[in-house]
Amino acid sequence: GGPGGGIPINRTTGGLFAAGLVALWLASGVYQVESEELAVVTTFGDYASVQGPGLHWHIPAPVQGVRKQPVLSLRDMVIPVSDRRSGQLSPGLMLTGDKNIVDIAFTVQWRIKPNLIPEQGEEMPGVAQYIFNIEDPEALVRMTGEAAMREVVGRNTLDVVQTEGRSE
Repeated sequence: GGPGGGIPINRTTGGLFAAGLVALWLASGVYQVESEELAVVTTFGDYASVQGPGLHWHIPAPVQGVRKQPVLSLRDMVIPVSDRRSGQLSPGLMLTGDKNIVDIAFTVQWRIKPNLIPEQGEEMPGVAQYIFNIEDPEALVRMTGEAAMREVVGRNTLDVVQTEGRSE
């Protein structure tokens, strides 16, 4: 050996290094949930629990994971989104009850159910259902909004749709 000024590698040093790595791994499980969010904790990819706002800890990856979703913010979607220059029919074209065609644009406002405990008859709270049961939430909201609007427009005449039934 030559002159050395480094840390000697022995059993104690290796143990301290391993303990430090474990401590860092455990510390990586600390997470913050903001006031408008809920966090869904998963264990090996399956639903485990829902946590509300505050500072929390979970078993770090790969055992548990956390997915946060804003549940108090109101989301909106304008329907239809179409390009008039393409020459294709607008998705907002609807048939009224008196067989007239109207072109309707509307906004759907929605939010995720902000419950922490599953409602009666449900396996998971609303935010967990949103994450695990809906593949494409935007498409689902769009299709549901269009179906509801088509049902209302189809029940009414053109005059009602353009005047007093407009707010419905």
